[in-house]
Amino acid sequence: MSRPISVCTIAVLTLLVSLSWAAASPFGIDYTLDATGLDVRNGSFGLFLMGSQSPHYRFYDIVENTTDYHVLFVRMFEYTDTNSDGGYTHDSDVVVGSVIALQSGTWTFSNFVTQEESGEVVQLDFELASSPGSFGPQQPSLQIVLVNHIEVSKNASLKFDVILSGWNWHNTNNSLAVGIVISIGQHSSGQLNRPTVATGAGNVSFDNGYLSYPSTAEVSSQTVGVTASVNGANPQNNGEQIYFCFPYFNETLTYDPTIGLIEISSITTTPTSPTPTSPPSLFDSTRILAVGVGVTIIIAIVVKTQSNND
Repeated sequence: MSRPISVCTIAVLTLLVSLSWAAASPFGIDYTLDATGLDVRNGSFGLFLMGSQSPHYRFYDIVENTTDYHVLFVRMFEYTDTNSDGGYTHDSDVVVGSVIALQSGTWTFSNFVTQEESGEVVQLDFELASSPGSFGPQQPSLQIVLVNHIEVSKNASLKFDVILSGWNWHNTNNSLAVGIVISIGQHSSGQLNRPTVATGAGNVSFDNGYLSYPSTAEVSSQTVGVTASVNGANPQNNGEQIYFCFPYFNETLTYDPTIGLIEISSITTTPTSPTPTSPPSLFDSTRILAVGVGVTIIIAIVVKTQSNND
């Protein structure tokens, strides 16, 4: 009688451990790229990146599914910091040369790299870059690369490196401003509305969205100070203007802000589903088959071992 009890006990324990492992398997990152842009799902975090004109990040809570948060790259220009505050002040600082409209460039996705664990994508890195010569004749050598990083462990945010090179400076005492616009709107409506913003140390929040930015950038392995200026409504009055302001640099500059959601819903959908659905069943056929095979093998080993002992 002791042998069946021992075998059954081991089988039950194995089944429970196997089911616990199956239940703990995390959802991975899912993404698709087409002519309209890149669609990414990471748990409850949804992101759509449009790159056909200028970089436009739209991110949202897949479960809440009512509000989109937008971060758009719109312009670059050189300016003289007349009040020496490090930032760009519209009323006092002087723009030097042409304002570069970033939608005038040609943008291309490339260099997709994934890391996987247990068959799931747990990290996705990719680039969105301007093509050489996109901003001529005013800035023919200007190159802008956004290197994006998404991780399962950080399932409510995206970090991106802004890499700038080839700016033709008018004066080494000037600064360079990269202008972005943050907006909110009803999910998938395409509308943009100026949000109410709250500024903190190194971050701007707008409703449930946020943009965080470090106080330094890297140039040739050295750090330089960066100032972010919140400049009020954009000309269309459908967003808040923010400028990342960099001092003169003569090589390549790298800067790494982060965008994301302050709060995010619990995962209730698989990343591959276009609309929220119930989570996959713990007892689906694939998991039951895998668990069953494992239990059968262990029972056979135990029975054979006990038979040899007898």
